[in-house]
Amino acid sequence: MSSRSHDPSVALEQRIPPQNIEAEQATLGAMLLEREAIVRALDLGLTMQDFYRDAHRAIYKHILALYADGKPVDLITLGTALKAQELYDMVGGGLYLTTLMQQVPTAAGIRHYGGLVLESARRRRFIKQQFALLDAAYRDENALPALMAQADKGLSLLQQEVDGGREIVSVGEMMSKAIADRRQADAQNTDLGIHSGVKALDKILRPLMPKELIIIAGRPGTGKSALAAQLALCIAQQDVAGIFYSLEMDQDSLALRIFASYGVNPWAANSLHYRQSYTREVYETGYNEDSTGKERPGLQQVADQVERLPVYFVDTPALKPSDILSDVRHARYRGLDIGFVVIDYLQLLDSNERARDTFDKVRMISRELKQVAKTLGIVIIGLAQLNRDSEKRFPPRPLVSDLRESGQLEQDADKILLLYRPGMYGPRAIEAAELESGDTSSTEIILAKQRNGGTGETWMTFDHARTWFVERGG
Repeated sequence: MSSRSHDPSVALEQRIPPQNIEAEQATLGAMLLEREAIVRALDLGLTMQDFYRDAHRAIYKHILALYADGKPVDLITLGTALKAQELYDMVGGGLYLTTLMQQVPTAAGIRHYGGLVLESARRRRFIKQQFALLDAAYRDENALPALMAQADKGLSLLQQEVDGGREIVSVGEMMSKAIADRRQADAQNTDLGIHSGVKALDKILRPLMPKELIIIAGRPGTGKSALAAQLALCIAQQDVAGIFYSLEMDQDSLALRIFASYGVNPWAANSLHYRQSYTREVYETGYNEDSTGKERPGLQQVADQVERLPVYFVDTPALKPSDILSDVRHARYRGLDIGFVVIDYLQLLDSNERARDTFDKVRMISRELKQVAKTLGIVIIGLAQLNRDSEKRFPPRPLVSDLRESGQLEQDADKILLLYRPGMYGPRAIEAAELESGDTSSTEIILAKQRNGGTGETWMTFDHARTWFVERGG
C-alpha cells in the first residue's frame, strides 16, 4: 500500500462538495416569478459562483443581465438570452426553466432559499481554503507561522462574510481614515458631503452626507414639493446624480414646475393662443407676455439648460423602499453614480412588510429607508406631512412632534426641516412673526434636528409664480 493512501485528503477529495440543488432551483424560480425577488437575492449578496451547478450559474448570470438592462425577466426573455449565447440546451431548455418556476408557489421565500444556497457555497469555500492549507503543509512550502497566518486570514474573511460584512476596526484605524478622507477632499478642493445649493439653507445646514435620511415636513401648501424639486435641481448642478420620486405629480406637472422655476408662465405654456400666435417665441427665443419689458424664456431654452443635469424623475402611484434599492442598483449597473434620492412624499410609500396600521407602516418605512440609505451610501430626502396639532397652537409654528403618524421619523432622521408660512394663517400669525401686513410669501425654514450639528432657522421668500424659494428680499 502506498503512503499516499494514508493521506486523509484523498478520502476528502472523493466526497461530493456541499450543495443544495433544491434551494438553487427554488431561488432561481422565485426570481423568475417576481422581480422583487431579484432585488432580495442581490441584498443577500448572492453571486454566480455561489451556485453549484453550471446550468444554475448561467441562468443566474443571465437573469441579472436582463435585470440590469431594465428588461422583463421571464421565460421568453431568459430563453432568448440563453439561446443567443448557445446555452439554452446546456441549462435544460424550456422544460427545465418551467420546472424552476414550479418549484415555488410564491417568491416570498427567496431569503430562505437564497440563504441555503449561500450556506452551501460558504461551506465549499471553507473546504477549498482548508485543502489549500493542507496541501501547502504537506508540501512544506511555507514556514508554520506563515501557514497559521494564512489560515487565520482565510477564516477571518469567511467569518466576515457570514456575519454580513461587518468589519471591526480599531479607533486608530477609524481616525486615520477620517483624516485621510479630509486630506483627499482638500486635495480635490471640495467639501465632504453635498451642499444643498440653496445659499440661505447652507448657512444653517451642514453638508448632506452619504447614508443620511433628511426629512422636509410641513402642512399642505407650505411648499414642500417645490423645495424638494429645487434641491434636486441645485444638487444636480453640482454634478451629483439623483432620482426624484413623485407619488402625486405626473411627469408633465413636474416639467411645468421646472419651466416655471426658470421663469416660464405655466398658463402661457398651456395656452393654445400663445402657442399658435407666438410659436417661435414661446418655444425658442422667449417672449414678452404683457408688454412690460420683462421677457420670459422659451420652453426649448429652459429644456436646453436642464437637459444635461443628472437628475431623473419617476412618477409612480406605488413605491416601496425595496423599489428604491432596486432602481439605484439598476442605475449603477448602467453607469449612473446615484448620490441622492428625493421622495414626495413618505406617507404615500408602501412598506416591504405587512403593517398593522398606518402608524406601524410609517414606522417600518422610516427604518427601511434609513437602511436603504446606509446600504447604498446615498442621501435620501423624504417629504412628510405634519398633523394639525400646530394649528391648535398660537402661533401655529410647527414642532418635530407634529410629524404625522410616527415618532420613528424623528428618531431615524439625521436632519429635519420644518416649513412654516405665517401668511397661510391670517393677519394675527403674520403680525406675530413680525412680517409686513399681507405677506403671504415669507417662509421660515426651521432646522429642528441635525444629528451632527446645531439647529437653527432661516427665512426665505416663496415666489409663487416660479414655485421657487429665493433669498429674502430677492
